[in-house]
Amino acid sequence: MFNASKYLSKLAVIVANVLPIWLAFTGRLTFFDVLYLYWFESLLLIVFRCVKIGFARGQVTYSLWVSETVSSGWGQSKTLSAIKILPSDLKEADGTDYRLLPIFTPWEKTKMVIKTAFARVGILLFYLIFMLVFLLFMVNNTDQTIKSATAIVFRDSYFNTAVLFFIFSMVAQLFQGFFANGAYKKMSPKYYASVFDARTILLHVTIIGSVFLHKFVFEGKSYELYGQMVYVAIFIALKLVTEYMQIDKNKEGIHSGEMTYI
Repeated sequence: MFNASKYLSKLAVIVANVLPIWLAFTGRLTFFDVLYLYWFESLLLIVFRCVKIGFARGQVTYSLWVSETVSSGWGQSKTLSAIKILPSDLKEADGTDYRLLPIFTPWEKTKMVIKTAFARVGILLFYLIFMLVFLLFMVNNTDQTIKSATAIVFRDSYFNTAVLFFIFSMVAQLFQGFFANGAYKKMSPKYYASVFDARTILLHVTIIGSVFLHKFVFEGKSYELYGQMVYVAIFIALKLVTEYMQIDKNKEGIHSGEMTYI
């Protein structure tokens, strides 16, 4: 029987990312609008990431190296092998049994949320400065500048529609990829408390790469206007690959029981 919820996350990602491509290719969104849309999506994802930190119940696994003496025809030799254990299996020499203690207290989760939110918002604000510089130096068309300014203050109906689709995609991924499949029971809160991820790197590469492409390939050429379509196509393609890999990575972590974090 076809299970629609199983494919909800990937379907939502495709729909949410195809819309900006169509809007950009039909002239309803500029490349800056698409970049800013991705930036704002990253800002919203911080909220969803903090929700996951709050609800995640999994433990962090620890790798311990165990020394073993092995007998063979050549005599005895020592080997090291790694085993993974959970904090609930640890017991201090003084008799403290950590199986009787909560793995992550509400206060510990609160600190994770605050640290993650502040760090990620700070990084995004840093990249926002680069994006505004990009708008000033690469967009020479006054109409495009005004249009992008309209999108920034959420007065552009096409931009706002794309934002709503991204929110729908994030809600779908939260429901299907975190609650419905039981990930919240297995994944550690620290898995979601990382500061850097593939999205941050992609944003950096896209801003820098588009500037070089514009400067050395499209600027001053008769086909300069087509440059924005190229930027959007490359950017969205990389974004889709990144998000698909993240979805598959989360599934692998759940099925293998691996709850360590990056």
